Amino acid sequence: IKEKKELQRHILNYAKTRDVREGLKACKNEKARQAYRDEHESDFVILNAAKRYFDSKGLKKLPKHKALQQEIEQLIKDKNSLDEKRDKRQANKDDLVIKRTELKKKESEYKRTVKQLEKQYSTIDEYVAELDKSSAVYENYIAKLNKEKKAADAEIDRILKEYYATSNKPTSGSSGSAGGNYNTNATWSWPLGGASCYISSHYGYRNPNISGWGFHGGTDIAGGGIHGKPVYATRAGKVITAVTSNSGYGIYVLIDHGDGYSSLYAHMSARYVNSGDSVSKGQMIGRVGSTGNSTGPHLHFEIRYYGEKKNPMNYVKKP
Repeated sequence: IKEKKELQRHILNYAKTRDVREGLKACKNEKARQAYRDEHESDFVILNAAKRYFDSKGLKKLPKHKALQQEIEQLIKDKNSLDEKRDKRQANKDDLVIKRTELKKKESEYKRTVKQLEKQYSTIDEYVAELDKSSAVYENYIAKLNKEKKAADAEIDRILKEYYATSNKPTSGSSGSAGGNYNTNATWSWPLGGASCYISSHYGYRNPNISGWGFHGGTDIAGGGIHGKPVYATRAGKVITAVTSNSGYGIYVLIDHGDGYSSLYAHMSARYVNSGDSVSKGQMIGRVGSTGNSTGPHLHFEIRYYGEKKNPMNYVKKP
């Protein structure tokens, strides 16, 4: 069996060199043949080894036998087929290795993404919980501020009701006045003089803010750097009440103008008049602030007629 395998190996090697042998025959002279041998040295080493083996076994004519040639050709075909299958298996193996590497990479990316999402979801859950908590706190805060605002409005309504109850309210066609005559024909002036400002919230119903949904009974006047700006009496009159508080309207002044009209100046940072003081038109009565139920520095300005709120912008004009 060993000798047969050895014979087959040399026969196969001899067959492999057929093209080399044919190429050598095609050389026209010895110089060309020598150059050809040098170029295909490794092939001639295999060929000579096969020839020596054949010589040692007395098989010089065996490679020319037809049946042997067919066997050699079949062996070559079989070997080529095996080589092709081996190459395909190797290529498939290489592809599998590449795919496995890619899958491992994707698996790592997937695990990393899952961890990031889990972390994000955890953060989102915490954020939602915090929002729920903040919303509850905010709603409680809004409810508290609305309660304070209603209480402040109720207090002013009470003060005005008592004030006018002790005064002579004029009837239609009467020239009398409540609380005294303070030049009832006088015009109204802007409560912030020439300070740069804008209307941050108009009289009437408004969207929810720190006061929530509801009716806004005055005009809010704000502006950059407005905190501390002087607040002036819009008409001459008498101070009904001057209050310093940390809730509701904060620091505010309420002035009677003698003809049923009154004006309110709220959320000030300071006031310079007291209850019962007489004031002239344009007199400084305080400074803009953000005290009480306030989102920021502004003046809450109201005009009332016998306690009923009126649109201030129907009486005053912004310069």
